[in-house]
Amino acid sequence: MKERSADSVGLSAAFAYGHRDGVRHGGSRPEEERTETDMKLNAGFLLHTAGDQTILVPAGGTEFSGVVQGNKTLRAILELLQTETTEDGIAQELAARFDAPEDTIRKDVRKALDELRKIGALDE
Repeated sequence: MKERSADSVGLSAAFAYGHRDGVRHGGSRPEEERTETDMKLNAGFLLHTAGDQTILVPAGGTEFSGVVQGNKTLRAILELLQTETTEDGIAQELAARFDAPEDTIRKDVRKALDELRKIGALDE
């Protein structure tokens, strides 16, 4: 049985969904609801992974001085942010990877991106 969670979470608690093994499910949002702003992880932050744990730390030149911890779903978001992408692109990729309702994934992606913006971890 696949792991599933419908809990919306912040960066410190991270995310938990079951993996979809690359099978795509769900539709896309109407064009007017899409968020198409290009974004990328700020070069002043470093991503470190160990097992299922993901850690994002400032490398210097940022006002944020803490550590962000998360699990494999946050890792997927941060890895997608290594190159320019959009909120919609991240949500679509996670919907293809994880077994969770697409609306839940989209809400969690938006929440994670909002938190990353607050700490200055996104270049937009």
